[in-house]
Amino acid sequence: MSLDSRTLLFSLASLAVLIALMSILLESTSGERAYGFKQWALASAGVGFSLVLIFFRGLIPDIFGIFLANVVLLFSASMCLATVCKFYETPYPWYWCIASVTLGLIGLGLWQFGGLSLAVPTVTVCIALSVLLFYAAVLIMKKAIRPISFAVALFAFTLCVMAAMYCLRALTTVFAAQPTIGVINNSATQLGVLIVGALFIVSASIGFFVMVNERQRSIIEELSRRDVLTGVLVRRAFFDDARQVVAKHSSYAVLMMDIDHFKSINDRFGHAGGDRTLAHCARLLMNAVRIDDVLGRYGGEEFCALLPMCSLEHAEKIANTIVIQARGQNVALDTNQLAHYTLSIGVAIYEDKEELLATIARADAALYQAKNTGRDRVCLA
Repeated sequence: MSLDSRTLLFSLASLAVLIALMSILLESTSGERAYGFKQWALASAGVGFSLVLIFFRGLIPDIFGIFLANVVLLFSASMCLATVCKFYETPYPWYWCIASVTLGLIGLGLWQFGGLSLAVPTVTVCIALSVLLFYAAVLIMKKAIRPISFAVALFAFTLCVMAAMYCLRALTTVFAAQPTIGVINNSATQLGVLIVGALFIVSASIGFFVMVNERQRSIIEELSRRDVLTGVLVRRAFFDDARQVVAKHSSYAVLMMDIDHFKSINDRFGHAGGDRTLAHCARLLMNAVRIDDVLGRYGGEEFCALLPMCSLEHAEKIANTIVIQARGQNVALDTNQLAHYTLSIGVAIYEDKEELLATIARADAALYQAKNTGRDRVCLA
């Protein structure tokens, strides 16, 4: 059984439409976060529609089979770039898009209305498509989280291959006697281009869908690491990150922090007031610690911070700053009341060959010393 160009075109068009429908379904289940499914659906649908027009080339006027088909391809490439921008939440490069699409449209206009050779739009459209696809590939590699996953590499590589193919087609058209954009035939070149096109649609879609899946999974994992009320790390995640930090650094300090008389706050303002106070305190702590420090909710109203490469003097200074700031806070409650709180903090510095839990235990003992000596203060282990 031999391959037939028109059969391949129809199959490709059907595949593109199915991917567009799949993207729309995924968009409806992706929640509030937009990942670019809508843009990918438009890109895939555009490819499908363009292939249908090419399918009927020779049977319909050239303004549809060639002119409109290439206009839709330019739109699809623009939507492909828009997909990447939406996924990485980066501004759309309107200048590059408008310049590229304009170049393609000028070539098509010169052929359709100026009587120039078909080679002109072939070259300009291919250059425009290659610029848009290559820009999308570069943006993916620039914005991707390191280490780069296989899905990201597949998506970027596929776009680069298609951009290179369009560049090659533009070059061969410049040096060829006739462009290859004419009536559909069963030449080996055209069959090869269609097969590569099929691989492009499949591999690019797989790469994009898996990229979204990886992003959603990472968001879910990060949410599971965060305390819902305060936004800081839960105890398990705190120890996971703390152990990694301890393995990299030869010294560190630990701050154990507890809200004074928290039960009284709950009794006076209710659990909603207590929750608001906890969240307020957590924000204060997140602003007070350094970017490389690890902060977590240790339990109840108790927080723990691990400060890598921090001397006892510096850790004490940070702790005193936190105590002073907490002392002056006013927590606005839904009942139009103001809640106040203070913090007690215990500080311990890592000692030679000491386990992390041992350092935390000494900081916890210093915290209880601060509690027993009047609260609203810092004590050193």
